Amino acid sequence: MIVVRPKTSIIAFALAGIVVLTVRAAQPDSPISWHDVEVSAPVSVATARELAIRYLGAGDIAPKSQHLVSITDRDSLGDPVVDRLAYLMLFPAIAIERDSVRHVNLDIYVALDAKTGGLLFAFTAAKSEWASREAPRQNPDEESRIVGWTLLPVPRDDLKSTIVEILRTVFEQYGENRIDAGQTVVRPRWVIQKFPARLVGDELVSVRPPAAAWLVHTMGKVLGSNSPPIGGVSSAYTEALALVADSTLVLGPCGYMP
Repeated sequence: MIVVRPKTSIIAFALAGIVVLTVRAAQPDSPISWHDVEVSAPVSVATARELAIRYLGAGDIAPKSQHLVSITDRDSLGDPVVDRLAYLMLFPAIAIERDSVRHVNLDIYVALDAKTGGLLFAFTAAKSEWASREAPRQNPDEESRIVGWTLLPVPRDDLKSTIVEILRTVFEQYGENRIDAGQTVVRPRWVIQKFPARLVGDELVSVRPPAAAWLVHTMGKVLGSNSPPIGGVSSAYTEALALVADSTLVLGPCGYMP
């Protein structure tokens, strides 16, 4: 993770005319950490590069750097990654287009399981400008349960979309803040959605079958604020989870956290 000296910045955000928030930048609070290792991996470097390029979906752009690492994701979200042997590859300045005019260039890391070649997750480089929280951090695993998701590991061969396609979908719907924040982590998952549902007898039955989907986890930037009762105190949301269907790129529910 990146460590910086705290400094102050002003971020103005207006949501439905509610409030303008002042936020200080702090040390990045990335959930991803890793260190280099020197061991033999079942998957070769050449195979890992080929797979990473395919998962990314940005053409034949080769990674700028590649490392064999032991990697940990603090947020399990249905598939814990703790000291996992992985190839970590950096693809710099990948263009994510919203339309023919608007785009953003992101440095994207792709992490592959070095034993299976499966995609663990992808993430943007953590920025030094990181919005501080006004409330204790809410565990994203708990937020996923509140939204009604049961998250499981996704079979490697079930993925049909690419990382670029998923980021573009979120960019088109929510804007640049949701992919170019303090950090954005993209995790593939097998998802069972509780909602939407229909009542069958006395039981709520989900109308969506279990399927592969992608969680786009945005953090480190003011993304909105709650709407408290009159006289209440508004607080900022600095993390969000968006769900994107793998086969259709249809956006599902979205959860916000302090």
